[in-house]
Amino acid sequence: MELIRQFQFEDTQPVAQLFQKVFRHTDTPAPASLTSYFADIYLNNPWRDDEINSLVYERNGIISGFLGAIPFPMKVNDKLIRAAIGGNYMIDPEHPNPLAGIKILKTLLSGPQDVTYSDTATATARNIWIGLGSATIQLYSMQWLKVLRPLQFASVMSTRNTTLSPLASLVHPLASIVDYSLSAIHKSPFHLKKTILKAEELSLDIFIQAIGQFSAHDSLKPAYTKDTLAWLLKRAEDKNEYGHLKANVLFNNIGDIQGWYLYYPNSGKLGHILQLGANNRQWMLFCRIYSPMHIRKAASHSLDE
Repeated sequence: MELIRQFQFEDTQPVAQLFQKVFRHTDTPAPASLTSYFADIYLNNPWRDDEINSLVYERNGIISGFLGAIPFPMKVNDKLIRAAIGGNYMIDPEHPNPLAGIKILKTLLSGPQDVTYSDTATATARNIWIGLGSATIQLYSMQWLKVLRPLQFASVMSTRNTTLSPLASLVHPLASIVDYSLSAIHKSPFHLKKTILKAEELSLDIFIQAIGQFSAHDSLKPAYTKDTLAWLLKRAEDKNEYGHLKANVLFNNIGDIQGWYLYYPNSGKLGHILQLGANNRQWMLFCRIYSPMHIRKAASHSLDE
């Protein structure tokens, strides 16, 4: 017997175990942190909606599929709407029904929300979404890399090859010297001009103000409150595998907000940008902000995604 039903707290452990099997390719017991993650994100988020829920797919009483969904308020031309953000999406690879993934996603898309969207989907998941009438927005699906220190970057990347790791540690000091010399040459592609903007730590109040100011003319935008934005930032801070989250706001010389950025510096390794915000006039200048990262990597999604 097959059943698609609402995700409940009692399901967190078997869903975490399914995640272990599907994405980590192991049958070892799911760590408590992973179980807590599913409870926190999908059951304890501040937008709980009795009509928009994460779903589990059961076969003979055993959970063999899961589709995470977070209800999220948004605005279209200042009219409040309900959105559903599709999250973790997985089906047991040993499940005998090839339509299981389609059925669980179709159930979510049939909900009462006004819009449903997802981010960072696998190729398989994206094809299922498209097959059910969704579309990929290419402009908002970009990832980009910016190499700041080329030789140190090559050294870091070479450590992924265990046979080259000892060599990388030997050449790293020399790489630092060469990279510094390259950055000092004004015509070098690795020379970064220092911004004339003043950076300060991004407070919650300023963040709310900046988002409202910069999205004022957007037809579709998130409907944050101070409490919900604080909840999101706390989850971003807890994601420490990328390093310690740093958030700054930028002001011009008369004190007007020109933009902000949230990123994980992860000095000496790969840095990850979580979110950029800037006005149109400052965008290109803003993208040249210097940082201690060897490389920048960013996906063009917002914090709420």
